[in-house]
Amino acid sequence: MTTSSVSTAEANKQLVLKAAQELFVNLDITAVDRYWGDSYVQHNPLYPDGKEQIRAVIQSAIDSGVPINAEVKRVAADGDLVWIHAKSFFFGKELATVEIFRVENGKIVEHWDVIQEVPAESANNNTMF
Repeated sequence: MTTSSVSTAEANKQLVLKAAQELFVNLDITAVDRYWGDSYVQHNPLYPDGKEQIRAVIQSAIDSGVPINAEVKRVAADGDLVWIHAKSFFFGKELATVEIFRVENGKIVEHWDVIQEVPAESANNNTMF
């Protein structure tokens, strides 16, 4: 990996971490305009493409008074892709999530996720985090 690709990956990682903090922890809806691209592609089949859907989901949660939070446990980046492993609280559920973001020209333009509800009991003594 070249120094340039390492610095790009690091810059993308910092951008995604800042975007996640501002939107999902601080609940600052204006973060969508700062960090998400206009041609945002969503791979979660429950949501349409476009950054307006992000704004609508977060605003709905804020309006309903349901707590939202995300605690990033791990982050990794490779070029234009950034992975976050997080402990999330969304619509009354504790979730283990892996979020994958693609960054282009300083904006998040694509997203994949894997979401698993944290069970009350586990078959082992390991945590999901």
